[in-house]
Amino acid sequence: MQSTPAPSPRLSRRTLLRATAGMAVGVPALATTDALLITPGWLSTTSLDLPPRRPAEGAAETRAATRLVQLSDLHLKTIGRLEEQILSAINKDPPDLLVVTGDAFDSARGVDVFAEFLAACPTRTTILGILGNWEYRSGIAPQQVARVYEQHGGRLLINESLTVDTSGGRLRVTGLDDLVEGRPRAEVAQPAERAEPHLLLAHCPGQRDQLGPHAQEEVDLILSGHTHGGQVAPFGIALLTPGGSGRYIRGWYEGGGPPMYVSRGLGMSTLPIRLGVTPELVEIRWRLS
Repeated sequence: MQSTPAPSPRLSRRTLLRATAGMAVGVPALATTDALLITPGWLSTTSLDLPPRRPAEGAAETRAATRLVQLSDLHLKTIGRLEEQILSAINKDPPDLLVVTGDAFDSARGVDVFAEFLAACPTRTTILGILGNWEYRSGIAPQQVARVYEQHGGRLLINESLTVDTSGGRLRVTGLDDLVEGRPRAEVAQPAERAEPHLLLAHCPGQRDQLGPHAQEEVDLILSGHTHGGQVAPFGIALLTPGGSGRYIRGWYEGGGPPMYVSRGLGMSTLPIRLGVTPELVEIRWRLS
C-alpha cells in the first residue's frame, strides 16, 4: 500500500507579514541598543611592535623597547566605566610615554574632567598632548589647556618639538596644531640635525599629505586620530568621516609618506553612538635602534 506524502508546511501571507514586521522592528532595535549601550563602552586594545625604521649602521640592537600608549578623542564628559577601564590599563603597566592626540574634551565643562583624568594617570609616565578641533570649539584657550597639562606633570605641544628619554633611548616628539581649527606649521618637524627617532603627533590624519618633503624624510612615525574610525561604521564600513581626515579612516598606513597609525579614538563626537567601531587604546612597543 502506497503511503500519502505529508503536505509541505506553508506560510500564510499573514504569518509572513508578521515575521517580516518583527524583523523590521527587531533588527534596528538591536542595532540601536548596540550603538548606544554596548559598543561605546567596549574598550579594545591594539598592540603594535615596531622595529627601527632606520637603524644606525654598526649600532647594536637596543634591548629594551620604548613603550608608548596613545589616547585619542576622549571627548570627556565624566569619569565613567570606560574611563576607569582606560586608567586601570595605563596604571597596571605604566608606559614610558603617554600621548593624547587631541579632542580630550569638547566643552568648557570637560576641562575639569580632563584635569581629573590626568591626575589619575601614573606619575612616572611622561605625558604629552596636542590640540584637536574640539578643544578649540569648547572655547577654552590653549594657554588654559597647557596649564592643565603642566599641573599634572604633562606638556601640551603646539607646533613644537622636544626630546624625551625613555627606557629604549631618546625620542624626538613633535606636536602640530590642529589642521581644521588651528594653524599647523609642518616646518617644525624639520630639525637641522637629525639625531633621534622622530615621532609626529597630528590630530587630523590628513596632515600627513601636507607635510613637505623634508618633514616626510625626518619623521619616523605619525600618530593621529580625529576620524573615530567613522564612529558609525556598520560591518566596518565608515559612512562618514570629518573634515581633515583626508583619505584615511583608521589603522596602519604606509607608502606615500611616513608610517602612520590612525586611532579609532575612545569617545563620541556630535552623536552619543558608536556602531561597528569599538573604542581603542593603542599600545606601541618601539625599538628605537
